[in-house]
Amino acid sequence: MSTAGTFENFCDAIRARELRGKRFRLVAVAEGVKRSENGVAATNLVARQEFGRIVCLKAGKMDSAPLDEALERMKFIDPNSEIVHAARAVGATFGDGR
Repeated sequence: MSTAGTFENFCDAIRARELRGKRFRLVAVAEGVKRSENGVAATNLVARQEFGRIVCLKAGKMDSAPLDEALERMKFIDPNSEIVHAARAVGATFGDGR
């Protein structure tokens, strides 16, 4: 699917929500989609029209989960963990000035 086609699908989904009376949208933008395994997975969700889901890591593999399930409780990651170090190594930032 071309980037233009994916963008049009995205716009169509937003318009359809508006026509159904939904007055809000939640849009996640992944920076560095070409470098970020999370960005690629999020883009794939949009291409498959799997809206209302969030990219996650389950059992060491990229997956997705419903937003309401992901927001049930706070989940914390050790800032010194291997996954945080790996994310920083490819340019991810966490708003902490590092």
